[in-house]
Amino acid sequence: MAGMDAKAAGVSLAGVLGGWYAICSAAAYAFPDTLSALGRGMFHGVVLATQLPTAGGFAVGLVAWVAFGLVTGAAFAKIYNHLSRK
Repeated sequence: MAGMDAKAAGVSLAGVLGGWYAICSAAAYAFPDTLSALGRGMFHGVVLATQLPTAGGFAVGLVAWVAFGLVTGAAFAKIYNHLSRK
């Protein structure tokens, strides 16, 4: 059985996370009150932000999530390949 390609897994997860981040950011502009209430529910009532992100904030967040996806996907594939050999 062939192992999982770490680079492909990392790029795939980065693409998925980048897409979700863009969708979530668009939802923040379209439905700010609903998204704020959803966020409070997901984070035990903590209010994380009171303003919408700027274009610069969006760019920083997008780069951070894509980088996180690349590293996490590659690490997942390497661990998966190691464990699947046993």
